[in-house]
Amino acid sequence: LTVLQKYHSAAENLSDTVKKSGDFKIWITIDPNPEFNLKQEDKRQVNVAVTPQKTVFELCKELEPQMKIAAHQMTLMEIILNGELQRPLHFNEKVLNSVLRWANWPEDDRKTNYLELRPKTKFQEQIERAIKTLPSLTPCMELKFADKKTKSLRLFTLELNDTSINVLKTEKQTNVKVKDFDVSNCVVYLGAEKKRDSQLRWALTFVELNFTKRYEI
Repeated sequence: LTVLQKYHSAAENLSDTVKKSGDFKIWITIDPNPEFNLKQEDKRQVNVAVTPQKTVFELCKELEPQMKIAAHQMTLMEIILNGELQRPLHFNEKVLNSVLRWANWPEDDRKTNYLELRPKTKFQEQIERAIKTLPSLTPCMELKFADKKTKSLRLFTLELNDTSINVLKTEKQTNVKVKDFDVSNCVVYLGAEKKRDSQLRWALTFVELNFTKRYEI
C-alpha cells in the first residue's frame, strides 16, 4: 500500500486510489504518437481502476476510446530507471502485479517508474528489423556482459543451460564459470543502464524479481 501511495502521489487523496470494492486506481500514461518523442511529463495521463485479476488486454480494451485504435493494436510498456529500461507487457499479464513488484525495489530505483500505453506499430517494426539484421544466437557464444557491481560491459562467454545462464571466462585456455543466474527468476527489459556506456544498439537487462540483482547483455 505504501508504494501505491507514492506511485499515486499526483492523486488528490488515498480514497481516490483505493476504492471500497478493493480495486486500485493507477495512472497510465497515454502516448498515441510516440514518434513525436514527447517528455513523459508532457504526455496525457489517465486514472484507471484495476482489480488484481485485470489483464493488459482488458485495460487496452477499456482505453480504446482514449487511444482511438483497437486493443490488439496497442502495447502497454513498463518504463523503469528514468526511461533507461522498458518492456512490453504480455496481453495476459496482470497489470497490478507489475506495479506491486516495484514495492521490493529501493526508492531511487522505483520513483520514476510508470506504465505507458502506445501503438505497437513502431515496436513491431523494431522487432522485425532486429530479427532480420541481428546475428543468430547459439546456446554458447561470446557476448558483452555486466552485473550490478560492474561498471562497464565486458566480453565473456555466455552459456544457456536449461533456465540458467552461465558466465564463463577463459583461463589457461579453459572456460571457468564466474557467475550464473536463473532467467526464470528474472524479468527481461530492453536496453541497458546509461552508466554502462555500452555503445550497443541492442541490449537486454535481466532483473531479478526482488531487484537485488540485475544483469546486462
